Amino acid sequence: MTMGLIQEGLRRSGEIRNALAPVSLNPPEIKVNKLPARDARLESRIPELLSLVLGEKDKAERTEEPKLKRADGFEPFVNPEPSENTLFVNGYNGNFTQKMDLNRKGVARVLQIAHLDGQVFLTTLSLNRQKSIEANPDGSVSAKRFLLYQEKAGEDEKDSPLSRVVAVPQGWRIEINDQRLMDELTERKLSGEELKKAFINKFNGFFKAGILKAVWREKMSSEKDEYFRNKLFFSVLCPASQIMLSVLLRETPLQAVIIDSVIIFTLYGLINLRRRSHFRAIKFSPARNIDHPLEYFAPLVEIDKVARTFAFLSLKGRKLVREAK
Repeated sequence: MTMGLIQEGLRRSGEIRNALAPVSLNPPEIKVNKLPARDARLESRIPELLSLVLGEKDKAERTEEPKLKRADGFEPFVNPEPSENTLFVNGYNGNFTQKMDLNRKGVARVLQIAHLDGQVFLTTLSLNRQKSIEANPDGSVSAKRFLLYQEKAGEDEKDSPLSRVVAVPQGWRIEINDQRLMDELTERKLSGEELKKAFINKFNGFFKAGILKAVWREKMSSEKDEYFRNKLFFSVLCPASQIMLSVLLRETPLQAVIIDSVIIFTLYGLINLRRRSHFRAIKFSPARNIDHPLEYFAPLVEIDKVARTFAFLSLKGRKLVREAK
């Protein structure tokens, strides 16, 4: 009986051990997605790639900023950006230089239309009596006067022009008397912003008038063209002879206008073509500046270029100089 009790106890203890799951004291293993191994070459190039990206961004910002400034064609009088246009040289260094902008695009366009044989220089008019006038930040005006060499005491400064155009071997020089202009504006009790705006408006007007005067003197006078009289003679002879022929033939007004225009333009074309080949070689007269095929049918005297220059300065090129923004 005792043995039976012992066997029964062993049997039941085995069932209890089988019923209880084995308990592990170690924590369960957690599965983690492993990252790929680091590439040492890629890590070494990270600073280079960052500098390249940031450098390209800074470069784009630097290139966009000048484009925004030159979108309307204006540039500052002081330290302007380099320009490929050699037709105009800005050498003005007088009053309000830092307060003005130059329409470089407009100046280049008007000189392209005029087609002058040389450059145009903008400078300050040098006087015998120099007067240094500056506008102070508070709007007041200060002036200093002193006599230069060979100046006569008591000389009237009002005899000096406000602007003038001088013929030079390289082309034309437009000189603006900024000192006398300041005198006249201060006599009108102008100061501060009013003085600056009035000065810039006057300066713009003198600059445009100087360009037009240079174009007129070169195209419509013998000042720089020794063959101007020959060109004027043939420019007038063609229409005059054809009009006389129309009168003798007693043509109707409409027929006269049509026929005369065709014949006159044809004569101009023959003369321009002939002069640019044969007569140019024997120095009969310098060839007309041809910028478009239709100009072969224009008169020898370039009155059309003068008219187009005047039209551009009166319409699209009214503002060659403006207040700096």
